[in-house]
Amino acid sequence: MDPSPVLLHVLAAPVAIALLVLSFLVCRAFVGPDEFRLDMVNMTLVYWTIAILIPIHEFVHAISTPSWGMSDRTVVGFWPRKVLPYAIYTDALTRTQIIWFIVMPFLTLTVLPAIGMCILELDTPILYYCILINAGLSGGDIVQVPVFLSQVPRHAIIRNRGFESYWKA
Repeated sequence: MDPSPVLLHVLAAPVAIALLVLSFLVCRAFVGPDEFRLDMVNMTLVYWTIAILIPIHEFVHAISTPSWGMSDRTVVGFWPRKVLPYAIYTDALTRTQIIWFIVMPFLTLTVLPAIGMCILELDTPILYYCILINAGLSGGDIVQVPVFLSQVPRHAIIRNRGFESYWKA
């Protein structure tokens, strides 16, 4: 059911690029093309934002599990050989809970800040970087949504064992 880590990276790359471009265009449309240009990118700030956002992204996954991630069933880590940070919940979840678990970092670290930036008319480079970088980091998550929606019945219970998911209707 789950794509292998290698296949996940292959599938996630174009999705991450699409999310990044879409987020860039949305930010640029609301802030204005003169205020949000690629030639103004500070690569040092990009690298620091990536380093800081990856653990925050996984933490958001973790707190979207039952008991707000405070259960011994919630595991956050990094698989160096596959270059794969992860957060998993080892007990049973419903399909809806899994979908929320998957999309929560994208919603809370990309969509909500973009909406807030537009409503509050904020113009800060660090906010742009956070929105765009998290959009890119969410590619692997978003790839999994159609997998669960298409392969798992609506009322099924899903359980993770390592990096494999199993469901039971």
